[in-house]
Amino acid sequence: MDTAPTYFQEQIHDNEKRLTLPIFLFLVYVVCTFFPHVYTFFPLLGTMKVVRVAGILLVVTYVFTRERYHNITAYKHPIFIAWVVFMIILPFGLIYSWDRGATLNKTQEAYKYFLVFLIMIRIIDSSKRLDLIMAVFAACAVGMALGSLFSGIVSAEGRTMSIDAGIFADPNDLCFLLNCALPFLLHLFLKSETKIIPIAGTAVVLTAVVLTFSRGGFLGLCMVGFGYTLFIARKSKKYLAPIFAAAVLIWFFSPTAYKERMSTITDFQVDNETGLTGTRIDTWLPAIKWGLEHPITGKGAGSTVYFNGMTRGDWHVTHNSLVQVFV
Repeated sequence: MDTAPTYFQEQIHDNEKRLTLPIFLFLVYVVCTFFPHVYTFFPLLGTMKVVRVAGILLVVTYVFTRERYHNITAYKHPIFIAWVVFMIILPFGLIYSWDRGATLNKTQEAYKYFLVFLIMIRIIDSSKRLDLIMAVFAACAVGMALGSLFSGIVSAEGRTMSIDAGIFADPNDLCFLLNCALPFLLHLFLKSETKIIPIAGTAVVLTAVVLTFSRGGFLGLCMVGFGYTLFIARKSKKYLAPIFAAAVLIWFFSPTAYKERMSTITDFQVDNETGLTGTRIDTWLPAIKWGLEHPITGKGAGSTVYFNGMTRGDWHVTHNSLVQVFV
């Protein structure tokens, strides 16, 4: 276990079985959240609200088996501490929110995810369990990518989608899921003896990212490539050539319309009279200034859409996670 992540250095127990009941329930939660196609094959799961049931049972089973998990430093990690601080501050946004009902719903939703997060970082107490959960999450993304390639569902702008309803019906949100899974696929590629499976999964995900025509997805893809080069390839030069070759091939085989759309990321000018750019930047900057009125408590979870709508007449979402969280 010399290659185990540092956060397991004090509690490595890889001799224990990889799958326990709480871990199984967590995997059910993951699959039924990030691979909604499962409801097409098993509609009963939607009827019985399997995500909610799995979440409740996860909490219950963990309470009775928590002594079996050894990740004792999980709650000392800076990311966890940042989460706790954020969750403490979050409810205070209700004081200034324009829609307290919506903010309350968003806050309650955040606490549900936080509870699952609390358990997740405790039960993943070995590299084997970590790899299992990463593999399942990556498989969900590959499944959603395959769905987008064969579903035949496209948006009004001709952008490929995996499903026609729900959070991943938006090409940008679908791309966000795919980009999040790419580092896991690359990790599995490095560790797996059978390279063909992670390579095939990565190829499918990359193809789906391109066909969504998501500019945010393109930027996310660039960041994944940059991070992979920075943290992995610099330690082993043999991976530099495949990274470069992959980047060239992706761009070479991308449709012309995709390249033209990506070129518009920086294709804007500032109007000297209004100061506007005609891009989402026009929404982000005023929203940040609005959030600075209450920089600690914020203006209420989910309030950015109201700010955009009431001040600019634009009722679209902000499409900037950092701005939304700050506000």
